Amino acid sequence: MNKPDRTLRILHLEDDPLDAALVSTRIEAEGLAFEVVHVDDRDGFVGAVEGGRFDLILADYSLPAFDGVSALAIAQEKCPGTPYIFVSGNIGEEYAVECLRKGATDYVLKDRLSRLAPSILRAVREAEERAERIRVEKEALELNEKLRGLVDESPVGAVIVQDGRFIYTNRRFREISGYAEEELLDMRDVFGLLHESGRDELMSAAGRIIGGEAESGRREVRGVRKDGSVVDVELFGSSVKYMGRVAVIVSVVDITERKRAEEAVRESREDLNRAQAVARTGSWRLDVRRNELLWSDENYRLFGVPLGTPLTYETFLSIVHPDDRAFVDRQWQAALQGEPYDIEHRIIADGAVKWVREQAVLEFDHDGLLLGGFGTTQDVTEKRLLEQQKKDFYAMVTHDLKSPLTVIMGNTEFLLTFAKGRLDEDTKEMVAAIDRSSHQLLGLVEDFLTISKMEGGHPKLAISPSDIATTVREARKDVEDDAREKGITLETVVAEGLPNVNVDLRLVMRAVVNLAQNAVNYTPKGGKVTIEAAEAGDGFVAVSVSDTGHGIPPEERERVFEKYYRSPSTAHLKGTGLGLAIVKAVAEAHGGRVELESEVGRGSTFRLCLPVDANPVTVF
Repeated sequence: MNKPDRTLRILHLEDDPLDAALVSTRIEAEGLAFEVVHVDDRDGFVGAVEGGRFDLILADYSLPAFDGVSALAIAQEKCPGTPYIFVSGNIGEEYAVECLRKGATDYVLKDRLSRLAPSILRAVREAEERAERIRVEKEALELNEKLRGLVDESPVGAVIVQDGRFIYTNRRFREISGYAEEELLDMRDVFGLLHESGRDELMSAAGRIIGGEAESGRREVRGVRKDGSVVDVELFGSSVKYMGRVAVIVSVVDITERKRAEEAVRESREDLNRAQAVARTGSWRLDVRRNELLWSDENYRLFGVPLGTPLTYETFLSIVHPDDRAFVDRQWQAALQGEPYDIEHRIIADGAVKWVREQAVLEFDHDGLLLGGFGTTQDVTEKRLLEQQKKDFYAMVTHDLKSPLTVIMGNTEFLLTFAKGRLDEDTKEMVAAIDRSSHQLLGLVEDFLTISKMEGGHPKLAISPSDIATTVREARKDVEDDAREKGITLETVVAEGLPNVNVDLRLVMRAVVNLAQNAVNYTPKGGKVTIEAAEAGDGFVAVSVSDTGHGIPPEERERVFEKYYRSPSTAHLKGTGLGLAIVKAVAEAHGGRVELESEVGRGSTFRLCLPVDANPVTVF
């Protein structure tokens, strides 16, 4: 039998010194390390057990004024759990059994002390095991209490269900359900807390767990709170043994907000899909690290590809029109090197040719490796068709309308200039009326052709060095007759030493004429129109046209540059509503601007500011 690796402290109750010495000698002979305290009466025994800790108590059964049984009772009170062995020479079998019943560990007769050491070792070992078991049980109980406290304060609901009833609920579950603990523990049917839509399914799942068909299960269900409101919860249940019988422990997570967020995301996705369908614009996302290429529903529709079809770059390229395939691939490869990706090309989808505009923004890491990207695909088929129709109409107007007008004007000019002496006065007046009307119609045609060209999105400007002073004087000539008819004073002021400006002279001339014509049209009889040209600083030259008309109200000053806008106060005057829109477009196409100053009742000044070195830009 293993011996303790420590010195045992022994309390020995014995009134006979010889017997006490004999017992100590016997223990020592067995090789046990020990310290012994000898007492021979009640006071000594009580003092010893109160004053120190002992690993073992040895006691004689009978003493003159005390006895071992009384000492046993004291020991059980003062130091419970300490092994207690009777060592006596006159204890009978019946008394020995009674002592064991009362809590003694063992008994050894003095004439059989060979049993003492084994008895001591067994008693000490059992005491240590008992102490260890008590310690473990105590720690387990403390841990259980701590775990219970943690579960009760957990942000996740938790319950234990047995026989269809709650036997435990934590604080969070009570918050979720809205019930007090007593109300939950008194419930006869826990499934009554479930919404009827998922009740049967969950009861079936719980039955499988309780029956051993499944160890655990997870479900998302709808619950009904005490106030009748519905709450979405996620349940995870598994079987446990509780009080010797099967129970189910369930975690309960309130996912109401998550469900709302998911629903909001779903609705947003549906709204986005609807918006993309209305706008005929799809989108895509590339994630290189995940090797994912994701298309929106509208992108699938635009390309005529069934939803969910696995996508690759080759899949996309195969849908591109064969004549555009090399161009698209070239632009994409350039985009992979950091170039902008904004192109229009044809695709063949569902057997039909479509035009699409594709734009993409790619993301690279610090080493220039592609991480991913986002892009859009817009169906521009109708826009392309409209552009072609506009080109056709532009050509028709140029050929079928402008050309005849030019012939008419050439003939009227000949008649008024070279055949004037052969015409009577009535005929002269008719020819002059034809000439004026032809010029007016040509002006309308020019306005229309100019705005059409500017709206093309990429106007090609015929840039050349131009004398702005000459432009102002030529523009004056175009409006002199109209000004004279209304008795309007027409003044031209050109600063000396103006630099030539690099502009499209035809467009700038059209803009200046429009400003001058507008000024004459909206200035009352007897008024004054001034056309000025001067440097405007920062490398700009400005052509200003001022009038003494009615002025423009503040709320209309932004709108006057809109196409076809006519002020209610001047709607009775002739005009197309394109003049100022053309002026603004011409200015912006050259990288310039238009400024407006006006005072109601006193007149207006429009200022066309052009850079000396034009930087053509896209307008509209």
